[in-house]
Amino acid sequence: MVAHFVRAQAWWRLDTPGVSAIRVARCVVALLDAAACIRALPEDHPDLEELDRAGCFATGGFDPGDAGVAVARGWELTDEPTGTTQDLLGAVAVTVSAEPGLPSPGVRRVTEASGAIPAAPLPGGYSLPGRAAPRPAYAADTVLYN
Repeated sequence: MVAHFVRAQAWWRLDTPGVSAIRVARCVVALLDAAACIRALPEDHPDLEELDRAGCFATGGFDPGDAGVAVARGWELTDEPTGTTQDLLGAVAVTVSAEPGLPSPGVRRVTEASGAIPAAPLPGGYSLPGRAAPRPAYAADTVLYN
């Protein structure tokens, strides 16, 4: 379901005018590569579990909401490449996380692998910089949303 969503966003980007052809091509190729990687992931992958906890599969399909769609539609839409194909799933998971202030799935994996004690969120939803993923700011993008 997630791979199908990512492929749909690639086709949406390809059909959307207003952005330079090179940036569109980079975005489309990155999204299609990400979809292929996501398709090969096991169902118990931490990022997929995070998306499930956030309620993205509640409707029987995959719906990451407006913020998750914006992350996918803007993936690699920059002048220079910014991430890897697997970063997309983590970025969407952090963006739609139902529990703000918790470390991102990637940070949790590194912490668990190193044997370190993970930082717990502070009371009141506050977190220490660099120790937890903040809730991303969301602003409607006129290129992404007409």
